[in-house]
Amino acid sequence: MADDLEIIRRVLSGETDGFAELIARYQQHVARIVNRHVPPDLVAEVAHDVFVRAYDSLSGFAGESPFDHWLS
Repeated sequence: MADDLEIIRRVLSGETDGFAELIARYQQHVARIVNRHVPPDLVAEVAHDVFVRAYDSLSGFAGESPFDHWLS
């Protein structure tokens, strides 16, 4: 299994399909956090928005902390 930084480097170099691996890896983590802040019927939508924003901001991930901390 590739580590997060390796996947992120691949995504940033144009292999955007790799982002699906990050989503699969962290979907439950994000959903648990989102669930604490929004009604249950909005969790999936807000979690999706988190990943869209993460994708758009991925070049800002410096790898200085774990990806799940940055994502949170």
